[in-house]
Amino acid sequence: MRNAEEQEIRHYYQASWLLRSAVILDINCPVCKQKNIERFRNVSSIYSNKLYALGSCEDCGHIFILNPPDKDELGSIYGTIYNYQAHLAIGNEKQWRFRRLKDVIRKIAPLDARILDIGCGYGRNLNVLKAMGYSNLIGIEINAKASESCRENGFDVFMGEFSEWLNTGIDKTKNRHTCILLSHILEHIRDLDDFFNKVSDFLGSGGQLILMLPNAGSVTARILGRHWGWWQSPVHLHHFTIKSINTLLAAKGFKVNLVFTRGADSLFFLSTLFSILRIKPKSRMISEFKLIIIRLNSAIFKYWLFIGDEELIVTASKI
Repeated sequence: MRNAEEQEIRHYYQASWLLRSAVILDINCPVCKQKNIERFRNVSSIYSNKLYALGSCEDCGHIFILNPPDKDELGSIYGTIYNYQAHLAIGNEKQWRFRRLKDVIRKIAPLDARILDIGCGYGRNLNVLKAMGYSNLIGIEINAKASESCRENGFDVFMGEFSEWLNTGIDKTKNRHTCILLSHILEHIRDLDDFFNKVSDFLGSGGQLILMLPNAGSVTARILGRHWGWWQSPVHLHHFTIKSINTLLAAKGFKVNLVFTRGADSLFFLSTLFSILRIKPKSRMISEFKLIIIRLNSAIFKYWLFIGDEELIVTASKI
């Protein structure tokens, strides 16, 4: 117990020291690789009692955790606290949001396209794509329960990481009609270089990419400060702006075709409230009463989609 407390104290003072520094030397921006990293702010976490320091790149605008958790700690959070059940509770809202991207998808992916949904969850996006007429659909999901649910609904879903799926002997024939969907996945990726190297190699020239991710340059991020609901430290390791996602994609050999913003989902408002009130979930199990609250919140706040700018939608093609 004492060792755990000492480790938490060290983690706190490490974050505090980072935030007292005007410029963090010898830290490369994970996006543009420059060393012009300045202190941004410290944020608390609804998943732990630790303090996390965020740095901001003065060149590309990317924001990222300066003192990220190790793989074991992050794995423990995903395994015990991270709330998949809350996302499942607003599944209808998520599906409604994705349906509003039909025109965007149709412009870049013909009906015979192979679409790979990395981090497909319980298959809400796959359901929409199937209803649109797409049949060559593949999902990848690390959560066993979610991936099993997708398979029960008739989808081809691999349980594990994208890198593991690439090693299963799957047909990786490159063609210009392959599309990868990353719906709120990129902010969770620890090593952006390794991930994009694999994505680029798989897609090949002409392959398409659809990204949905939090917009750290949003109006509410500036207004709410450290209580902004999508900091989500430490599970969100990266926080993209329009400039930084454009910089990353260009560096990885992609041509950005479309960028626009829209409002966050309803869970964003609950996350913001939890941060302000310092509420921390003790487990990922949610009572029936809390599920009712989550669904009522969804019914009210889902229309924020038409007002806010917290979510970035990006499409890009591999050059």
